[in-house]
Amino acid sequence: MIRQTFLVTVVVSLLLSGCAGYQRTVNDWWKCALAGGAVGGVGGATESREAAGWGLLGGAVIGGVICAVTGDKSPSETECPIHIPGWDVKAKGCPKDSDGDGVPDVFDKCANTPPGAYVDSEGCPIIRKVVLGPVLFESSSADLSEYAKETLEQEAAFLKDHPHALIHLKGYTDSTGPKEFNQKLSEMRANSTRDFLIDLGVSPTRITIQGYGTDHPAADNKTKEGRQMNRRVEGDVSH
Repeated sequence: MIRQTFLVTVVVSLLLSGCAGYQRTVNDWWKCALAGGAVGGVGGATESREAAGWGLLGGAVIGGVICAVTGDKSPSETECPIHIPGWDVKAKGCPKDSDGDGVPDVFDKCANTPPGAYVDSEGCPIIRKVVLGPVLFESSSADLSEYAKETLEQEAAFLKDHPHALIHLKGYTDSTGPKEFNQKLSEMRANSTRDFLIDLGVSPTRITIQGYGTDHPAADNKTKEGRQMNRRVEGDVSH
């Protein structure tokens, strides 16, 4: 009895130091079973053939159980989630993704995407166009009306609720006046909108601007109402 107890102790000790000594998965249980059987069989053979048989069986069972209980997850559960045809992820690891948007650098057409931004298959932010309510201006003016400020307060609240969102402000004018004046005026309107959003707590790093002058009219410049709709600022929000 003492020898049998000693034999079991030896088998378990060897398995714990052997099987636990290398990185394995649950699917490696059969390797530990073979190792346990070999150790148990050799140990039992020092007593008798019968003991060798029991040692072989006992060692195999114990080894398989140890691996099944303590093994890591299978490789299919731990491989890099990004799969590129022809890329050996086991040998080379995950392909480099510098901006962490889930699209490897080799396919990423929009580098340095802000953390948390929603991107398409090419790594570029998905754009949701937002017309700011509208933010309209008086003729030849870049001053925000009270109604425009109320609209921008709502937009600022949206941006605060989506801390990874970016906004691109686009200023426009109607067709009245010289082209160069209208270009400058459209930039001033975009700037005044940007400054107000910053005053409301939106980070300047999240806002870009561009003036388009009389380009891309929203309505017909031949009417008073159309010209009013064209004196505006729109925003493209990416998130």
